Amino acid sequence: MRGKRRPVRDVVAAGVVVMFMAVVSPSWAGVDLLVTNATLFDARSGEAVEGMAVSVVDGVVEDVALSADLEGADALRVIDAAGRLVTPGFIDTHGHLIDVLATSFSPGGGGIADLSMAPDSIAAYRRRFSQAYLPHGVTTVRDAGSSESYLPLMASWMASDPASPDFFPCGGALVSYEEKRTP
Repeated sequence: MRGKRRPVRDVVAAGVVVMFMAVVSPSWAGVDLLVTNATLFDARSGEAVEGMAVSVVDGVVEDVALSADLEGADALRVIDAAGRLVTPGFIDTHGHLIDVLATSFSPGGGGIADLSMAPDSIAAYRRRFSQAYLPHGVTTVRDAGSSESYLPLMASWMASDPASPDFFPCGGALVSYEEKRTP
């Protein structure tokens, strides 16, 4: 596992391979976060493996092993998962920025917003967007079409940010009726 680091949201079956380690490896020394006593979901086999630990360094999964093998491991923060399930992040494949950033809604339920594309506003919107998704385990969002006026925002959010979900826009909505536009 050492050498190929994965974002926290991408813990998958490859990590289960190291569960048979008998001793604490050097990669467990000085980690930022150690999650112990977790049930780890193996996305490839569909099985849940109990008694696992995950180490995180700089927001990235560093290693996975049996919790019992990590007695005395050095970590800045330790979380006892108490058997709770650890999974890869969830992906929203059909999101719309306006659903999260709307300041009001039309009688038909469509979001309405007059968003500023100034850099400080784009950063504030991204924080709000992150607060809407991350607490629910959604770590990747595909925007299925938004106003073309939001293209600067969408383009800037494509840059990875550990405090935000990964963002993949498809661009402007192709079939929406907007002022000065023919679908």
